[in-house]
Amino acid sequence: AMGLALAGARWPKSLDPFLLIALPLPGVAEFVLEHLHVIGYRHRLQAVVTVPLGVALGVGFERYLHRHTDPLFWGTVLVYGAVCFASVLVGARGSGARRSPE
Repeated sequence: AMGLALAGARWPKSLDPFLLIALPLPGVAEFVLEHLHVIGYRHRLQAVVTVPLGVALGVGFERYLHRHTDPLFWGTVLVYGAVCFASVLVGARGSGARRSPE
């Protein structure tokens, strides 16, 4: 995806603020729901939500290569990274409480 974006095969740059935020959302939602134990691991679902996430990531990396301090790229990475990290922490804490004592 990054190679295609670098070659110019990408959506118009004016759509970046919307698409770089919207396309990863299904993948982030699936990750969060799985780690909060709301849904179980579903390999087909993960494959489907990874495609738009990968496209957005490729375009995001293209932006990063042109400007290493790109606020849209880093803002998206930091916000979604923090949300995913928090879901791992909360999910791990919650799963420990549900374990039966040994």
